[in-house]
Amino acid sequence: MKYCASTALLLFVFLVGCASQPASVAPRVDAEGYVTLRDDPAVRFATSGWNHSDTSDPFILTPNYLTNALVGVTRFESGEMITQNGPRVPATLNAQSIRGLLDQLVGDEENFSSRSATVHGREVVIADYPNEQRSRREYAFEFEGNLIRLIIVAQHGDYFEAATAVAENIVGTISRP
Repeated sequence: MKYCASTALLLFVFLVGCASQPASVAPRVDAEGYVTLRDDPAVRFATSGWNHSDTSDPFILTPNYLTNALVGVTRFESGEMITQNGPRVPATLNAQSIRGLLDQLVGDEENFSSRSATVHGREVVIADYPNEQRSRREYAFEFEGNLIRLIIVAQHGDYFEAATAVAENIVGTISRP
């Protein structure tokens, strides 16, 4: 039952952000495979050649079908609420405060674990909460005073491994436009 509720919440959060945007704001992938998300906080990163949504927050990448794998990219400013009536992004973003935030958001999930790691030279918090149907992982890190949260939901095995590589590539290539 937890899986259904948490997955429904995740999909709802993504779908709320999926209302179509004007063409001037909609993200575009350039010839080098990088996307620029222009709304605040604006960022640029590599898409690894995956298909993408035309929304910017969340920005969703998928290899083929969302049922196989997705990597969602969300961005939050300090003090912003993550979910309605949910926790706010702490004013100070470091591994400890981000880990505490993820514990509040998904710590009740079955099989939850979190850890700090260095990915492409950047300190990130990684939370895993797989279930029988899907592998689920989040990468969360501070970027220029903002929280970047990458959410992976994927079939176990090759799709999860590919989604992990895409997420870690985002961690390593994210920059200001």
